[in-house]
Amino acid sequence: MPAPTQAARDLRDPGHPGHAEFSKTLREVHYMEAGRGIASGPHSEKVAAALLVHGEREGLRITNVAMGPDGQVQGLQRFSAFDPPKTVQVDPRQAQSVEMHDYASQWAQLRSPHLAGHAAPAERTPEQAQGIAALSAADQAMFARIRQEVPAHIGDDHVAQAMLHAKQAGIDDAGKIDRVMMAGDALWVAGTTPGFRASTDLTQPAAPVQETVQQAQTLNQQREQQVALEAQQRQQEGPGGRGAPVMG
Repeated sequence: MPAPTQAARDLRDPGHPGHAEFSKTLREVHYMEAGRGIASGPHSEKVAAALLVHGEREGLRITNVAMGPDGQVQGLQRFSAFDPPKTVQVDPRQAQSVEMHDYASQWAQLRSPHLAGHAAPAERTPEQAQGIAALSAADQAMFARIRQEVPAHIGDDHVAQAMLHAKQAGIDDAGKIDRVMMAGDALWVAGTTPGFRASTDLTQPAAPVQETVQQAQTLNQQREQQVALEAQQRQQEGPGGRGAPVMG
């Protein structure tokens, strides 16, 4: 399993934790520019990055971008046509004076101290490596999926705990993980199914990997037994079983 790496330093990098939100905001900037007959280019990226930083500061998730009558670019949060929009705005000219890596740094500092810090990567102990190796193949894939998106200074104990919390929340396969996010001191795993998500508090000590592995194995066994029981019940209710038509 590859060692955890340091987070990317540019919002345009797919490895940056803010890349997905940046890409959505940039797309909205491009829509706004097209509607105004404005050519898109590198300046568009800085406008999108500035909006993203301002939105993060105000607790907004930008869903639309518009240009105000004064030439200011507005980022709007509107999840429903019936909701009054919440707005942040930036001066598109002033936005060009900040470098993209500075926008990325500002966003990280606002989102979570764990994204902005420069702590040394956590080292994997032999005990942790042994515990991870004892995970099922599916759980190893889940662990790796979370590990690759978590800052390197966060240890494997917390990553394993996040995996367990996700499984307990119904996210029991790497393919069911939509996003791994940092927010303050919380590590979030969001599932592809809306509403399926799990949070791990990084301020609290995590159980050793070996203990978490045992809990994951117990959970897997319980689910396997449940699946077997449900299959047995379906078989009994099928042809020749309960609910079958009476012949004769």
